[in-house]
Amino acid sequence: MEKLFSTVLLCCFCFVAFAANSATALQKEFTSLRTMSADFTQVTLSSKGEALQKQSGKMAVQRPGDFYWHILKPREELIVVSNDSAWVYDKDLAQVTHRKVDYKNPVNPAFLLSGDLSKVQDAFDVTSHRVGKFDAWYVLVPKDKRAVFSKLQLRFVHDAIKEMYITDKLGQHSMIDFYNIKINEKLSDSLFHFKIPKGVDVL
Repeated sequence: MEKLFSTVLLCCFCFVAFAANSATALQKEFTSLRTMSADFTQVTLSSKGEALQKQSGKMAVQRPGDFYWHILKPREELIVVSNDSAWVYDKDLAQVTHRKVDYKNPVNPAFLLSGDLSKVQDAFDVTSHRVGKFDAWYVLVPKDKRAVFSKLQLRFVHDAIKEMYITDKLGQHSMIDFYNIKINEKLSDSLFHFKIPKGVDVL
């Protein structure tokens, strides 16, 4: 999870909403989003704006707490989070990494998947900018300096996350674009049940 969310892109806007109102609006956005699945592209830039990597794949979220992120190109990697456990499978390395996920810890990006969004305002400084009736940007800056990212920007369009920009502590930026989006549809439970492939190392 930390590896995924530490890739990022910073985008500049004029954010005019008050933080309290923005946090409340963000909570409402997540409350209406029970499930989401989509294809994605992710472009990672250095702090100097140089292109470092481009990835593409499929993702799914089922709140509270289920997360599926499958990178297909240029090299396959799978991240599955469910039942307080995160599994990262690197096919080329034939390696699986397993760790516990603390959904209650706001320094962890998985905090936003926890379902308990009443503490968003306590954990983040939140501002927003609405560009249309069903199109809004939210900027989250962690108050805890231990957070793995320094800024997270989310664009919601018609109740779905359309774009995500993340800035990490090293100044790297990532732009993630979601398309073929489906929201609040039934997702297969198998997406969130990771089965360890035969013959791989488990760390």
